[in-house]
Amino acid sequence: MSIATRLCARAAGQRILVGEMKHGEGQTIEAVIWYCDLRGFTRTSDRLPRDSVICLLNDYFGAMGAAVTSAGGEILKFMGDAMLAMLPVVSPDQRAETATRAAPAAAAGAAIAKLNDQRHDRDEQPLRFGLALHIGEVMFGNIGASSRLDFTVIGPAVNYAARLEKVCAASGGSIVLSRELASLLPPDATTLIGVHTLKDVDAPQQVYRLRGSLSAANYSPTSS
Repeated sequence: MSIATRLCARAAGQRILVGEMKHGEGQTIEAVIWYCDLRGFTRTSDRLPRDSVICLLNDYFGAMGAAVTSAGGEILKFMGDAMLAMLPVVSPDQRAETATRAAPAAAAGAAIAKLNDQRHDRDEQPLRFGLALHIGEVMFGNIGASSRLDFTVIGPAVNYAARLEKVCAASGGSIVLSRELASLLPPDATTLIGVHTLKDVDAPQQVYRLRGSLSAANYSPTSS
């Protein structure tokens, strides 16, 4: 059984508890990387009471986490207002299948839009987010200090996804895809939105969006 198959079968935390992966150990796998964060969170957290900020984050991560797990993915970590997750590619001949499972990321936009309706009814500000999807090799392992370990993924593909997410604000959308991921989907499932310069990436990159995906960053409950 491949490492990716085992990752799909058991949660990362459980693998640590049973001692399958020790400090400093890791495996190189291919995965669809999911990186998302909230827009304007710093200003929001400065303005809102502490409990309201916690409720906002719980609402946001709840919607995003449900979209990841329903696609067969695994949440790796929360970083302030950002979330890193992945969908492991079980075998090379299942790259397209894994990309197709990740493509319903539009469900995250739909979930946030529904959540914003509820927040609007409570006279709360809407949530605006950016989400980047990319596919590549990552090192999956148990990383950190002896007193604090982190089961996560690292590598250029993870860094690329984080850089790619910044295009959401520039493009006015909520969900963007790398050329590598878009190439695994049917041609009519994606649209090229432009060529963008990404921080620390040498050449300008083609960036895509899912056709028909909700742009929750610009979503206004009263406009629909």
